[in-house]
Amino acid sequence: MGSSPTAWEPLQWGPLSNKSAIALKEERKEPVFSFLLTPQNLSRNKLNEVPDECTKFSSMEKFLLYHNTIKSIPDSIIALHSLQFLDLSRNQLSYLPANLCQLPLQGLIVNNNRLVSFT
Repeated sequence: MGSSPTAWEPLQWGPLSNKSAIALKEERKEPVFSFLLTPQNLSRNKLNEVPDECTKFSSMEKFLLYHNTIKSIPDSIIALHSLQFLDLSRNQLSYLPANLCQLPLQGLIVNNNRLVSFT
């Protein structure tokens, strides 16, 4: 094995949909998201917020958060400056932060939410 973790290419998670990210975190007693992993599919996880750790993956291009119970998107989403596709459908969003417009999104899915404004 002679190579150090800093020399590894970033790994990407396979789908974590239909898993309980909260349960995974409780079982492991450490952060679910490691600096070596890029979360891409956190759909169907009963998440009520976007995990803070996720906004640290600035090179992430696709982020699937559909079918959770997310009520708001953190302003820190702007840190995902490579994000091209974001699926927030089937959540409980009532507004979208204006800084989403600053991302290089080519696709944004927000159907089946409670949207009333874009702030």
